[in-house]
Formats: sequence, structure tokens, C-alpha cells
Amino acid sequence: MSLSRALPAPLVAREWWCAPDEPLLWALWQEDLVYRVKGLDERGAQLESWGKRVARGGGKAAAAVGGFAGDALLTMAFGSGDSGDRGKPGSGGGRRADLTVFGSAPECAAVRTIGSTVPAEGSPYRTLWMLTPRRLGVAVELLARGGASARAGQGVRAGQGEFGKNAPGEPIRPERVLPWLEFGPNDIADCRPIGSKLPITCAITLRDGSGFGLNARRPGGVPVMLDALRAFTGGGGGRG
Repeated sequence: MSLSRALPAPLVAREWWCAPDEPLLWALWQEDLVYRVKGLDERGAQLESWGKRVARGGGKAAAAVGGFAGDALLTMAFGSGDSGDRGKPGSGGGRRADLTVFGSAPECAAVRTIGSTVPAEGSPYRTLWMLTPRRLGVAVELLARGGASARAGQGVRAGQGEFGKNAPGEPIRPERVLPWLEFGPNDIADCRPIGSKLPITCAITLRDGSGFGLNARRPGGVPVMLDALRAFTGGGGGRG
């Protein structure tokens, strides 16, 4: 575990991402991601069957799937159960990941966005999601260097020669994260909890119906995220 992930997400966000006059509403780490997108496998690779459908239909297959309604698309991605489970029903548990990318076709906005070029030396599988009254942002964690990450759990004060620029005995500054993605209020069409009983996933839907499911870690975190997101979008983003 790197030092930045060992420290609270809000601390890292305020240090490296927020402007001095920008209040932070919430921040959380998301480790690894899984795709729940029609035509892609869970790692984001295009399914052979999808390619054949598109080739036979001259692109009509993608257009037809693109007509999925929001509720149907979320059911496809997360299942229809009442619990806050993050796996699809019948998946046998599957691969666990914090961040779920969902969409109706490989060309959807969420897939294009998460496939954007990552800053040099950044890891797209360890991301920091942050919301302020101005923007929803995503930063990537720097790839581990040297042996610092292996020593991250040994305390919160720097020793001689450890943790870069921190002087011995001084409080350790959070490891740097790099800004990657940014969304404005008009980019978000909907936000809602996944599961009616103790949900731990907050689904953020973009204008084309695709979006991202974020692991809030605990049921109490979802209402906090939703309230802030709805205020951010002017009250129009989602329903409970």
C-alpha cells in the first residue's frame, strides 16, 4: 500500500487537488475497476460476439442497445436485488473492484472517458474521486517508486532518508496525485443508490445513460454522496 492510500482521501485531495478557496464535499479512493458494458467483458475488452453483431448489422446493433432506459441499464450492471451487493446476480462473486463502469455499448461516454490518456507515471487503477461545489474530479495515484510504498505503514513521521522531501521528524505530506478527469454539473444526468437495503454503491449517470458506480465503503456514505451530488447538479441529478 502506498502512503497516499494509507492516508484519508480528503487529506490527499486538499493537499494536491483542491484550490485554496475550494471546499471539499467528499473524497474517496477507488481501487481497480470492472466493466458492466454491453459488448465488453469485465476487463473492458470487446467481446467477439459483439464485433460480429455490429459487422452484420452495419452498426445497428450498437444503436439498438443504446436505447436502453436508465433503470434497465443499471439493472444490467448491478442486478435487481434489494441489497447493496456489488456483484451481478449469478456471477459467482466474480472479480471484485471498487469502481464499476456501466454502459449500453463500447462507444458510450463512460467507456470513452475512463479510456482517456492517463498522466505520465499515474495508475488508472488507483483513483481518487472528489466532489466540490465547482466540479467532480478524478485524480490518479503516482506509480510506486523505490521502497517508500513498502514502508508506508511504519508510521506517520519521516525518518532520515525516507519519504522524499520530508525532513526527519516532520509530519509526512501525502504522496502526490495527478489530476485526470473532471465533470461539471451539466455532465451528470442522474445519481442514485444501488440497492434499497444498506446500499454501498453510488451510481453516477452521464447524459448518454452510461456512468460509474462508486464504492462508498459503508452504507452511511451513500446518502452523503448523493446529497452533495444533487446540490452540485442543481437538484436535478437523480432520485433516491
